[in-house]
Amino acid sequence: MKHLMPFFPPVGRILRMSRGLDAARRGRLALPLACIALFAVSGFAASPFDDSSRAAHAMLTRLCDDFGGRLTGSAADRGAMEQLAAELRALGLEPELVPFSMPGWERGADRAELVAPLARPLRAVALAYTQPHAAFEADVADIGAGQPADYPADVHGRILLLDPSTVLTTREYTRLAAERGAKGILFINREGGGQLLARTGSFVGEALPLPVYSLAQEEGRWLQRLLKRGRPVRVRLETHSHCRDVDTANLVVRLKGKSPERIIVGGHFDSWDLGQGALDNGLGTAQLFALAHALRGRELARTVELVWFNGEEQGLWGSYAYSDKVAAAKTDVVAMVEIDMI
Repeated sequence: MKHLMPFFPPVGRILRMSRGLDAARRGRLALPLACIALFAVSGFAASPFDDSSRAAHAMLTRLCDDFGGRLTGSAADRGAMEQLAAELRALGLEPELVPFSMPGWERGADRAELVAPLARPLRAVALAYTQPHAAFEADVADIGAGQPADYPADVHGRILLLDPSTVLTTREYTRLAAERGAKGILFINREGGGQLLARTGSFVGEALPLPVYSLAQEEGRWLQRLLKRGRPVRVRLETHSHCRDVDTANLVVRLKGKSPERIIVGGHFDSWDLGQGALDNGLGTAQLFALAHALRGRELARTVELVWFNGEEQGLWGSYAYSDKVAAAKTDVVAMVEIDMI
C-alpha cells in the first residue's frame, strides 16, 4: 500500500495514524483504504459503483440461493465457481481458472447425542479433518479452557468439554487430550443463539487424532452446569466425515493497465457448508465482482488482478498456491488488498 502514497497522500497519513489502533479498528479501515487506492489508480469517482454494487448483490443472491455453502472440493463449490465465471464472461471479461490441489475434507452424516441424564440429539458438527470412527459412548469431563492444570485427575476414555475461552490452538488441545487418553472433544461455540460455528481442525491438512465437535453454546453451558453440580453426563459420537485429496481452483480476472505492474485485490470464494456463504466470504466475493464490473473497459495506470481464492477456510491453500505463481512470474506487485467479511 505504501507504493500508492504518491497517488493519494492522505492514504499515507491514514496508514500512519492507524498504526496505533487496535486490530479490530485497523480491520474496519481496510475496505475504505482499498477503495481509495483503486480510485487513485483508475482515476474516477465513487458514483460508478452504484450500478456495480447492484449487479454484485444480484450475483451473490443467485450464487447463495442456487448453490448454498461452498466447501472447497464440494460439488456446490465447483458449480458456484463455474457460475461466477459465466457471469464474469457475460461482462465481457476473461476469467481464468487456476487449478491446484490440497488436502481436503468431506462432511458426512455425523451424530452427537446426549445419552445421560436424558436422551436427545445435540446441536453439534464435526470440525474439518475429523476422521471417521465407529460409534461410541463415553462420560463427559469438563476441562475448562483446556490448559493442563484445568484437567481432572483422570480423563482416560472420556469426551472432554472445552470452553470457548481457550487460547490453545486445535493442534495443542487435541494433542493434550490424546496424550491423556481422551476419546473426543466437544468445543463450545463462542457465539450464542444456537449457532453452529464450523471451522477447520487443522491449518496444515492433518487428520485430527480424535473427533472434535463444535457444540452450540447454550447446550455447552447446560452440560457445564450439570457437571458442576456433580450430575453424570454421557454422550454418544458417530463420525462419518473424512479427509480426502481435493482438486480445485482459484479464479482470476486480469484488467490490463498501461504498466505491467500489478495491484492484486483478493478475497476467498469458499465458505463452510452449513449456511449459504453469504457473509463469509460472500461479501468479499461480491465486492470483487463489483470491482470487475466497475473497472472493465476503463483506462488503468497499472494492471489490476482480481483473485477469488479457494481453500481459505481449511488453511489458506489457494492463497499459498497463488503466491507461488506470483513469485515465479517475477512481475512487480505494488500492492495487495485482501477483502474478507465485514
